[in-house]
Amino acid sequence: MRCAFLSDIHYRKGETEGEKLFLEFLYKKARHFDKIYILGDLFEFYLGYPHFFYKEHRKVISRLKLLSLWGTKIYMIEGNHEYGFREAGKFLNMKVYRKNYIAHIDGRYVYLEHGDLINKKDLRHILCQYILKSPAMLYVFKNIYPSVMMKLSHIAGNVSKNYLRAKNSAIEKMFADYALKIIEEKDMDVVILAHIHQPLYLKKGKKIYINSGDFLEHYTFVVYENGNFYLDRMK
Repeated sequence: MRCAFLSDIHYRKGETEGEKLFLEFLYKKARHFDKIYILGDLFEFYLGYPHFFYKEHRKVISRLKLLSLWGTKIYMIEGNHEYGFREAGKFLNMKVYRKNYIAHIDGRYVYLEHGDLINKKDLRHILCQYILKSPAMLYVFKNIYPSVMMKLSHIAGNVSKNYLRAKNSAIEKMFADYALKIIEEKDMDVVILAHIHQPLYLKKGKKIYINSGDFLEHYTFVVYENGNFYLDRMK
C-alpha cells in the first residue's frame, strides 16, 4: 500500500510556486497512491455551500473528484482555514473529520491531526475557532455573498500566517511533546501533525512523529510505502 499525507497548501488561485507544485502533485503523483490524507488548510479559505464551489477552487475539486472516481481513497481533516468541508466531502466521496483521525495502515496505528488547537496557551485562537465553527456562525457565513466572504477571509488569513510565523520556533517542541504524549497515551505507532509549516521527522525506538510541513515554503509531504514513513519534497 502507498499513502500520502499532506497539509497547509493554502490554495488560492493556483498562481504561486507552491500552488503550482501542489497541482503537479495532483496531476502527476496522486494517482500512484492508494490513499491520500489531507491534514487541513488545503485552501486559504473554504466555506462549504451545498451546491456551490468557488471558481478559484474548481480545478482542485475536479481533480480530487476524478481521483476518487479512479479509486483513490481520500481523507480530509479540517484545518483552521476550512469551514463546513463536509459539504464538499459528500460531492467528492471523501471522508471528512473535524479534529483528528486514527488510520490503520498495514497493521500500524497512525494518529492524524491538523494541530491548530494543540497550543492551549493560544486562547485567542481557540476561542475564535470555537465561535467561527459553531453551527450558528456557519449559518451566518453561508448567508453572506460568497465573494464578500472570500475577501474577508484573505484579510484574516494574512493576520493568521504572520502570527503563526512569529510563533513557529517556540511551538515546535510543544508539537513534538504532544506527539510523544499521544503515542504513549493512545498507544499509537505513528503521529502525523501539521499547522506549523515546519517539516520534521523524529523517531524514538519504533515510534515516529512527523510534521508534514507545507506547500508555502518547503513543498513537503509524507509518504508511506514498503513499511516505511518518510518526508518527500516536490522539488
